[in-house]
Amino acid sequence: FGIARAVTAASSEALTETGLGLGTPLYMSPEQGAGEHMDGRSDQYALGCVLYEMLAGEPPFTGRTAQAILARRLTDPVPPLRIVRESVPVHVEQVINRALSKTAADRFATARQFAEALAEPGAAVARGPAPRVGRRPRRRLAWIAAATGLLAVLLGVALVRLRRSPAAPLDPGLMAVFPFRLIGTGTSYNALREGMVDVLEVKFSGAGGARVVPARTVLAAWRRTIGPRGDDLTPEAARGVARQLGAGAVVLGTVVATPGRLILNGSLLDAEGGRVRAEAKVEGTPDSLLSLVDRFAAQLVALGAGERGDRLASLTSTSLPALYAYLAGRAAHRAGQYDTAVQHFGRALALDSTFALAALGDLGSVVWTENAQGEDARALRLAWTHRDRLGPREQVLLRAMAGPRYPDPSHSDERVRAWEDAVRQVPDDPDIWINLGDAYFHDGALAGVEEPRRRAAEALTRALALDSAVNVEPIFHLLQVAGMERDTATVRRLINRVPDDAPSSALLRLEAGAVLGDSAMLAAARPEFDSTGNVGQLLSDAQLFGFAIQEAERSAAAYLKRSTSWADRLRTVPSIFGFYLQLGRPAAATAALARLGPKEAIPAGALRRVLMTAWYGYLDSTTAAEALARLAASADGPVPRDRAARIEQYQDICVVQTWRLAHGDTRTARAAIARLADADIFGCHVMLEALLAAAEHRPDAGAAYGRLDSLLLLGGTPPGWVVIAAKWHEAQGDTKGALRTIRRRAGYDEFWNLSYLLREEGRLAALVADREGAIEAYSHYLALRYDPEPSVKPEVDRVRAELAQLVGEPR
Repeated sequence: FGIARAVTAASSEALTETGLGLGTPLYMSPEQGAGEHMDGRSDQYALGCVLYEMLAGEPPFTGRTAQAILARRLTDPVPPLRIVRESVPVHVEQVINRALSKTAADRFATARQFAEALAEPGAAVARGPAPRVGRRPRRRLAWIAAATGLLAVLLGVALVRLRRSPAAPLDPGLMAVFPFRLIGTGTSYNALREGMVDVLEVKFSGAGGARVVPARTVLAAWRRTIGPRGDDLTPEAARGVARQLGAGAVVLGTVVATPGRLILNGSLLDAEGGRVRAEAKVEGTPDSLLSLVDRFAAQLVALGAGERGDRLASLTSTSLPALYAYLAGRAAHRAGQYDTAVQHFGRALALDSTFALAALGDLGSVVWTENAQGEDARALRLAWTHRDRLGPREQVLLRAMAGPRYPDPSHSDERVRAWEDAVRQVPDDPDIWINLGDAYFHDGALAGVEEPRRRAAEALTRALALDSAVNVEPIFHLLQVAGMERDTATVRRLINRVPDDAPSSALLRLEAGAVLGDSAMLAAARPEFDSTGNVGQLLSDAQLFGFAIQEAERSAAAYLKRSTSWADRLRTVPSIFGFYLQLGRPAAATAALARLGPKEAIPAGALRRVLMTAWYGYLDSTTAAEALARLAASADGPVPRDRAARIEQYQDICVVQTWRLAHGDTRTARAAIARLADADIFGCHVMLEALLAAAEHRPDAGAAYGRLDSLLLLGGTPPGWVVIAAKWHEAQGDTKGALRTIRRRAGYDEFWNLSYLLREEGRLAALVADREGAIEAYSHYLALRYDPEPSVKPEVDRVRAELAQLVGEPR
């Protein structure tokens, strides 16, 4: 190359640009021009250019500048030789085209193979058979032909045997889109490597009858195949991965980024034989990426499936920065970085509020964060408003997320059925299976689903089968289900799949270590959790699932000892207060509450919890009276002008009036119900109306409790309301209805009264001869109250005696 450069530089048409130290542009391979790794296949490319020039009279790519030549080489197909010279044999043109492949892996492995392919028409290229034209092979290569024939026979036998095996047939209408190869300098386009998989999944889904293997599934299989080195897949390897996924078609492509120019090249191939169904190439300025993707997808689908390109809906934002933010959000969500994902999706929506895909992504991520309230409603509203910009797959996902009654809330059983319907429509989407498992886990009991934990585990396992890459979403709940079942083998298998940098890694390892009794795992997780972990989440999990209780108690004590900000204490101390009450430790709960400061400084939210837990007899009367006095002053006071202050007052009215009605005081009930009904806040007026109707022995009390039952099915109501409804059913002689109601508690609430609910569930289950249910509820209760304070110990002893009697009965 050094000599060639010197000759070129001395010619009358010298190329004067800088950067020619690597070789002569007319004969330079794409990877050499891009400054990438080279091997003998780069020499093969140069030799192909020489052979092309010998036959056509000029090199395959020419131009006045080195930059122009390199740009053409990166983007343009090889000009057909036979147009210039018809006498060139077909197989020779094919051999040269293969030597001039833009990707080194697509060229011949060695120069010897290059020479043999030129001499033997039957061995021309791997892309398909070539006609036997041209001169006969030389005698000295006859042994190659013989060996090739023998190899063909052996391969034929092998293929016959393989075809006789019961392999699942490939779906010709299912496409697998692989990460695009990125050529160019700079890092601004790195997101497009995997991001093109996400974008084209949306573009292709439902377009012209086409269907796409979900991006998460393809990327998981791709990462397993490329291994730690991260090399690009050869077309043959990509087709093999696609066949494993059951896809009959493969989309491969390249993104070429040059200064001021962006080029998308790609092909739609048969996964089985490698036949090229369609090829597409579009180019434009970087800020036209969205229209480039539209045109690119339209070309492939229209040419590959025979459908009109105008059937492809425009599903992306009109803002290039918004699209990049969306792609970054998708990558963060897959990695379990939900807060980061929400930030990216939020930035995309700030740039383009009509970006329905970003709104859908935001909705799918924000529910896994602590700040879902309000943001999820906004994301849902934006996605629903612009749902015409979503493809069929995403519209199925959106309808299930919204619920069948949107914008009105749907009942829990309707939400579960919506996800069941969604997986029937799109059975290969791991996101939809995750959401179905999540619905079973959280709303299954509320919706009356039989064995909701088992069904949740089945759906989440299906999601992992479709997306075997590490994903915290399904693993999170699968670990909890396995922990409740004390399935230590599954817990250990799952916890080994959680990456150390996952946001919830320390929490999951604490919980798993507690179930496994693994002191080393606990010791390793404790420092990280105590410094960065969500104590409230651990306390909630320990109560709800009945494991890691002592580990949660240790974390609560460690939290109370260290100095924290007022805002952090305000968020966490009430959770610790409730946790100690469920453990049967009212004195410890009161001491924890003191961390918020003097009694008069305790905020209303904590006081409402104090009063509701006192309702169950878990606190002394003095503490309850003090809380009632402060809340009543707000509830009975003037209406605040500030909307946030009014909402706080509505909550105070709800709790104070519930307390009063439960203690036979109906004097202020009617006015309170009227105010809450006008405000239409929380549905509390429905619950209060039922209590008042029962207290006044009105004939419409049954109808009032019927409305309360309907409200409970929506979920999200305070856990004390199920107790009120259950007491009514039991008073009417409907013990089974009372048990069914007491079990209608969502699987995500941080309960104020979980021990009471478990005690009542065990008692009611024993009354209706549900022995296994009674044993499970009582066992959970005793797991919580393993070491109660003296004031609570008599109740615990009674439950322990009832459990002993149930266990001692003959089966």
